[in-house]
Amino acid sequence: MNNIPPLDYREFLVSRKRVILEKINNNTSEDDFLLFPVREREGNESINVDKIKGWQNKLGILGGGISLLSNAENGPLLLYSNEVARKYKIINRNFEYIPTPYLNYDQAHLELIDLCFFVSRTTPHPEFVKNISRNGKSDFEYPFQFSLREKYEILHCSAGEILFFVLLWRYTLSLINKYGIEAPYNVNDHDSITEKHHISELWINIVEKDGIAKQLIEWTNSNEKTKLLVNDAEDCFVKRIENNSITAILEEELGLNEKHNKEEFEKYVRYLDCTEINTDNKGFGSNLLKIFIKKIDPIPESFTLAKLLEKIHDKARFPILPYYFLQYYDNGKALKDHIVFPNWYSFDKETMYKYQAKKDVKEFSNEPAVIHALYTIKPVWVQEEDENIWYTKSNTTNDDECNSKFSHYLSELYAFFSSLTRPIVDGEYYAREYEKRQKNIEKQALRAGISQVMARNMSHNIGSHVLNNLTDDKALSRMDPCNSTQPYKSDEKCDSCIIQQLAIFNNYIKCRMDYLSDITFGTPVMQTNKFVYNELYKDFDKVRLMLNHISGLSENFQFKIEFKFEGETITSKNDFAVALPNDLLGCQAFYNIIENVIRNTAKHNQKKEGVTIFTINFKEISNDTNIDDKESYYEVEIYDSIPVDNIKELVISQNEKINDSVLIDNELRPSSLGLLEMKASASYLRKMDIENVEPKIFY
Repeated sequence: MNNIPPLDYREFLVSRKRVILEKINNNTSEDDFLLFPVREREGNESINVDKIKGWQNKLGILGGGISLLSNAENGPLLLYSNEVARKYKIINRNFEYIPTPYLNYDQAHLELIDLCFFVSRTTPHPEFVKNISRNGKSDFEYPFQFSLREKYEILHCSAGEILFFVLLWRYTLSLINKYGIEAPYNVNDHDSITEKHHISELWINIVEKDGIAKQLIEWTNSNEKTKLLVNDAEDCFVKRIENNSITAILEEELGLNEKHNKEEFEKYVRYLDCTEINTDNKGFGSNLLKIFIKKIDPIPESFTLAKLLEKIHDKARFPILPYYFLQYYDNGKALKDHIVFPNWYSFDKETMYKYQAKKDVKEFSNEPAVIHALYTIKPVWVQEEDENIWYTKSNTTNDDECNSKFSHYLSELYAFFSSLTRPIVDGEYYAREYEKRQKNIEKQALRAGISQVMARNMSHNIGSHVLNNLTDDKALSRMDPCNSTQPYKSDEKCDSCIIQQLAIFNNYIKCRMDYLSDITFGTPVMQTNKFVYNELYKDFDKVRLMLNHISGLSENFQFKIEFKFEGETITSKNDFAVALPNDLLGCQAFYNIIENVIRNTAKHNQKKEGVTIFTINFKEISNDTNIDDKESYYEVEIYDSIPVDNIKELVISQNEKINDSVLIDNELRPSSLGLLEMKASASYLRKMDIENVEPKIFY
């Protein structure tokens, strides 16, 4: 492969991840984060299955798949096979299937292996994330493996390690079958286990203690073929444990009679305990358990076999059950390494994977590595067909440095899997990021458009209609805003002093400017109670300079305003309070709607004889209204007393204008801007972001 990314780059990514996680934990500003450029895809990079299988064979990849850690699904999406996902009714995924299946297995066996991998990786904190991020060196990993994990976040389990844990697990099952799952186990006295156990319960205990019983039962029961397959696997366990010796398990199931398998297994055991172990010895199984238990810190004096099985799974750095079947159903009993490494990192806090590391701790951890390659491979020295090389530079188990062939092989794997996962990243992440950016641009354009509307209407309604009549000092000195001949009619007392009226009007304009600033830059979070008659109505009624001129027709359009509740006029005797956002600013949102209704009636209605009455009617929300939390809101009707011909057509026309988009080609629409301003004010009164005026769910 050309242009193989060096492992040095992986080391940089890992170190960068740790810096960023530290910044997140210390609440450091996002501005300090390192941003990586987006790599654009060149042409159509659809997956070529034959080409991939060729590289799979060349790189000694026995099988596996890709995992995408998903916040939406609260766990990993395993991209092994669409067929398997459909068969077991696992979540429907719109991701590209990575065609690297396990080869040289019967289809039925392959399905069981896939199922076991699925089941073992359904938790929000899957084993591969836990094992890669495990603090410090594990007692069960070689020094070179710890170095790979620490520098590059590459999790590697050798064939010897896999054989050791699978055999340990298998031998423990034989003890469970003989003595019972809850039988006490004494490290120094195996003969103390005397409790007997019924054979038919063994498989249930296996899957329960593996933590996979519930989903395994659900999935197998939903598919008759798979149910038979799992039953066959159960028979396999039961019959072999009942009838076969430990030697048969070693040779027939795991292939330890094969030369290379035995050598790798014994090399790993020597590394753990510095002792030779004889697989032909009658006490081989118990000696293996003693080696394992010595590595547990603190070493327990005694515990149950159930606890022992749990410890084996906890210390294993790979999922045991699928690897058992990989070895058992492999006629050639070939050596297998397990390898996992992150293939793509996200350094954006919003797209990092979040998981709960411990059930009893509510805090969530962040994981920037969101795509992982999870594969079974041939050991590098098997691929090279050279028995004189191993993984390390010195070919010894205590060396922490990989040899050049293994390092080069890891670089090739990384390049190969990067080419596989790029379509996922491009199609799933960057496409969504582009969509998010587009939505953000649209939101900003929407806010800017509404800000334009507010500014334009402030200029048109208040500026042209009202302020234009207050610029002549001589006319002002003669003006009596409370005179009965004025266009606005009211029964409330009014201070006719022009200086006092100017002060009231100036305060009204000041509050309107504060409101315009707030609606275009934020969303209200607080609210204040206001009495409808004594505060909301009376404070509006006082602003006679605005009310007398807002119609733009002066004395040619006479009107009055009535506030009602369920059709009954509101007075100081039946007054009630409503909650308005941000105190006086919420009042301005309400007044803004009334102003627009008055202006629209004066402009568009041709039957303006006598005094027009505008009614603001408060109502309880009816049960058939599609709105949540109905008891928290009032429905408010605003209508005038002028009869309208063809009311149905008018309602349809107005609703269409209300439902029209704010933007056309990312520019403010040219018409019905008063309706748009009323929509924005209504949104503010409900403490909704003004961006919500666009979706139809707003109405």
